[in-house]
Amino acid sequence: MSKAGCLLRVLEHLQDIEQLKKIKEHIEIKQKNSAVFGLNGSDKAVVVASLINDFKKHVCILTKDKESAKALIDDLTSLFDEDIVLYDLDDRARLIALSKLIKNQKIIVVATVEAAMHSLVTPDIFKKAFLHFSIGDQIELEKIKKQLIYAGYQRVEMLEACGQFCVRGGILDIYPKDLKNPVRIELWGGRNRNNIFI
Repeated sequence: MSKAGCLLRVLEHLQDIEQLKKIKEHIEIKQKNSAVFGLNGSDKAVVVASLINDFKKHVCILTKDKESAKALIDDLTSLFDEDIVLYDLDDRARLIALSKLIKNQKIIVVATVEAAMHSLVTPDIFKKAFLHFSIGDQIELEKIKKQLIYAGYQRVEMLEACGQFCVRGGILDIYPKDLKNPVRIELWGGRNRNNIFI
């Protein structure tokens, strides 16, 4: 049986639980953020699954620490095919979660309280920091270099880590903080000739 089939069978049994009904009513009335306390172990994942199934909205779940977050992610992964993303103090993890939310991808975010307390730039500023390169685009290399530095990237001679970029002639290598591999943009006559992962 598929994950979706198993989940639906579990959720059928939850429909009559009074406390879960109250949580759902609260969410429907307020239509804002809601909090649930006192759940243990896999109960959290089952309640979250029920809420996601009923409301079909983006969900952010706060946990006390990274260990609790990882345990919840493990439980949710057994119930959902959706992308479940950890949002913690690690820059790369935060960027992955935020970029998926900005792109309106269907994800479940599990965040530590400490990470959620850190302030962020507005979604508009975050969107402006994204660089998108299509084949054939005219690219002003000097402008791109300034944008990368403004976004916190370090210019280096050779890429070694996330958050770095280098320029050699008509080749721009960028190691985005939210990707596993660097990207090479090959320019010819100021136009993007090729994008490849390196």
